[in-house]
Amino acid sequence: MPGPTVVLVHGAFADASGFAGVIRELESAGHTVLAPPNPLRGVAFDAGVVANVVKAIDGPVVLVGHSYGGAVIGQASAGLENVTGLVFLAAFGLEVGESCASVQQPFPPPLLAKTVAPTSYDAPGAAGGPDVYVQKEQFRETFCADVPVDMADVMFATQRPLAFAALNENATAAGWKSKPSWFPGERAAVPVLVATTLRRMTTFVIVHGAWGGGWEWSPVADILRGHGHRAFTPTLTGMGERAHLSRGEAVGLGAHVDDIVAVLEFESLRDVVLCGASYGGLPATGAADRAADRVRLLMYIDGLVPVPGRPAIDQFPAWFAGLVRDGIAAHGSAWRVPMPAGFFDALIPPGSVPEVVRQGYLDRVRAHPAASFTESIRPSGALEPVPKAFIRCTAGEHAAQLGGDPVAAAAARAREAGWTYREIGVGHDPQVFDAEGIARLMMELAN
Repeated sequence: MPGPTVVLVHGAFADASGFAGVIRELESAGHTVLAPPNPLRGVAFDAGVVANVVKAIDGPVVLVGHSYGGAVIGQASAGLENVTGLVFLAAFGLEVGESCASVQQPFPPPLLAKTVAPTSYDAPGAAGGPDVYVQKEQFRETFCADVPVDMADVMFATQRPLAFAALNENATAAGWKSKPSWFPGERAAVPVLVATTLRRMTTFVIVHGAWGGGWEWSPVADILRGHGHRAFTPTLTGMGERAHLSRGEAVGLGAHVDDIVAVLEFESLRDVVLCGASYGGLPATGAADRAADRVRLLMYIDGLVPVPGRPAIDQFPAWFAGLVRDGIAAHGSAWRVPMPAGFFDALIPPGSVPEVVRQGYLDRVRAHPAASFTESIRPSGALEPVPKAFIRCTAGEHAAQLGGDPVAAAAARAREAGWTYREIGVGHDPQVFDAEGIARLMMELAN
């Protein structure tokens, strides 16, 4: 049975000949390929042209759009029954009511914004206004920096301008909402529920540390959302606003892993940047192992990295490990560990942040389920191919005051393993000391 026809839709300042190498590869693999001209007059008009081409094809079609071509295929595919999939190659995937210009507004202007120029005449066949083209002096740097200079000169001379009005035209349909769609990223093409624009949206799930809750990371989540990302800050069972749950029961690390996996599954999250802060590194690791197909990057934020088969308590300073063991012996496995005297002052010293912020944080601290410190996990191996990153907080004197810093060993292991590694010059709780800074670093690593 023949496979689908692949229809390639080029972007602005180019024509379909730019797909020459792709076409040869696809045809040599036995696929039927078409690469019709994209008029570059406006999203609706261009989508209509592509839709007519697709309607004339007898059989299933996979639509592939590059750059501006993504906006076109998103619009064109709505209502086309023979389109079985969409592929966005560094492309715009617009929601209804969005334009190529509007989705870029939260970000710094791209190089292209500085190197295009308008024509002195109105764009033929467009809604109004000029065409825009890339100027010769910066054409290669802007558009094709990896090709030889003489080839870039030819590409400049033969570029097809884009009607300026097309950049500001809102999409009126979004076919990717009802059809399987792929956005090729750092790994192989990953199915996503929403086709995102280049540099546009990342889904972050942030797992908080001991004695805390999802509320700790709300300011960072708000910053991430302000940059067009999605952010979830679940609270683990028995902690924060969920401290009333499972009273009288042992709440182990496995329950906290279940919490995070449930968020990934019930929110239908994929291509996730899963972040574990402090103790949160442990359940984040377990969840990433259980749901590796949903995780794009596992990020530790001054977080604990589990040692297979060994509980967290083995990584703690001896005095604190003894306190936990004695408490469980005296009160049972359902016991919850109050934050020890001196911990809070060591982590967030008086005067380090405004007192109202500090007191508001302290008021929401809750005892931590002791059983989670004594339960180990053994990753299955599914986590191995998932990229990992580590953010080390380098300021503060809490390690000396608390008799040791278990995160130091985790950071060393991350560096030895060759994970992406960054540092931020604040204390162990960066969400308290520099929410903007940690959000920027998270976004950098996510990209």
